[in-house]
Amino acid sequence: MILSGSMKQFFYLALLILVFGSGYELSAQGRTDGPPRSGSEFDRSLWRGGELQLGLQFGASFRRGSGSGQSLAAGADIDVRPYELFGLRASYLHAFTKHKAQLLFLSPLIHTEVSNFRPYLAFGPGLARVRREAESSKLRFATAATAGADVMLTTRLGIGMLYQYALVFDGPDHHHIGARFVFSWGGPGGW
Repeated sequence: MILSGSMKQFFYLALLILVFGSGYELSAQGRTDGPPRSGSEFDRSLWRGGELQLGLQFGASFRRGSGSGQSLAAGADIDVRPYELFGLRASYLHAFTKHKAQLLFLSPLIHTEVSNFRPYLAFGPGLARVRREAESSKLRFATAATAGADVMLTTRLGIGMLYQYALVFDGPDHHHIGARFVFSWGGPGGW
């Protein structure tokens, strides 16, 4: 599969975060002269108990009011969860078969954890590049509501399902249902 330019850039960004996060964790573990001092390069007191998640999504996207059916969709998201209940999510979704669309959102996140089950809700603004029936694609303002849950298989890896409704202003609304693969840094023990 040949990736479009924006998907390629997003893939490289996700790969960079994955590599940077692993290297940062290893460099922090190499310190042996005691706990980090306030203000030192390894002082992560703001993130103690926090979590960072990288999610990869795939599934189906449906356009409301369209008889064209569903479109295959793929995307990625990054969750920053510095607190036990609240966080922030940046997500990108690309529907690339029948009705093409690109959706980018930055949303506040409400989440919790029960054993290895992690449900979450997100609602926030974003941008959508969609087209109506007879016109070319245009960049439009949008808002999205997302509900989903992940099951952590290990402390770092998990799978989940999500549903997203994107209200596109002056354009067709989109529904997305899909699976999510999760890689997590941090969590209950901190970073």
